[in-house]
Amino acid sequence: MGESRGSIAFFTSYRPPVPLDIFCCPVPPSSRQSELHLTDGLSYNYNCRPIPPAALKTIIKRLRLAPETIIDDDVDSGQITGLVFVSEREHNLETLHVALRFIASGEVNVFSLADIYGTDLFSGARLEDNGCIAGGYEVDGSTIDHYLVYVSTKEPVQERRSPWNIVYKTNLRTGETERLTPLGTFDLSPSVSPSGKKVAVASFQGKRWDGEIKDLKTNIYVMSLENPFLERKRVIENGGWPSWGSENVIFFHRKVGDI
Repeated sequence: MGESRGSIAFFTSYRPPVPLDIFCCPVPPSSRQSELHLTDGLSYNYNCRPIPPAALKTIIKRLRLAPETIIDDDVDSGQITGLVFVSEREHNLETLHVALRFIASGEVNVFSLADIYGTDLFSGARLEDNGCIAGGYEVDGSTIDHYLVYVSTKEPVQERRSPWNIVYKTNLRTGETERLTPLGTFDLSPSVSPSGKKVAVASFQGKRWDGEIKDLKTNIYVMSLENPFLERKRVIENGGWPSWGSENVIFFHRKVGDI
């Protein structure tokens, strides 16, 4: 039995056993003391985005930390701020967390997505990244719910040498989670437009992954938050890491030359 087994080859790099944390400061900074510590000093924390006040209220209400009137007042006055970020605190997996900072005390509380939305949706071996907030705009006089848009590997890989990165949206009010990536397609690096209506991704759509590491040769697609399968269009060939400059401008990276 042992003779028929294969081998796994791998490499690793040294990582010092010290926390990596997230801070903010005014621009330009006035002094070192103007820095604010936004996470809690546990594990490695990175890749953060601020949570807009309306979306933050929805998350805090699900956690039931205080009466709704107090939550609204504290968020509106800036006494509570929040961000979504990646942390490796749970089994060394790169998963999304929410940090709430209470200005008066300087205290930071960190919650996993499982704390907020339950382990049925957020558990098991997986990687999550690029958390960003979408929605919150009006359609025919009604406000669309806010969503957390992110990439995850929670669905098992279907075949050898195939990517399994899929972009999802989770309703911040209900916890309902849906794919934004069409079946049979694999997406990376979601980014939400300033209006909250559109999502740009780097995608393997139309090609397979051939083992590339430095140059993934993805294309950038833009899709609608509400109708991702019907309103999905390739806008950039051979580009990665999309980031919105405005509602009609996307920044991206691309390998140029052989360096």
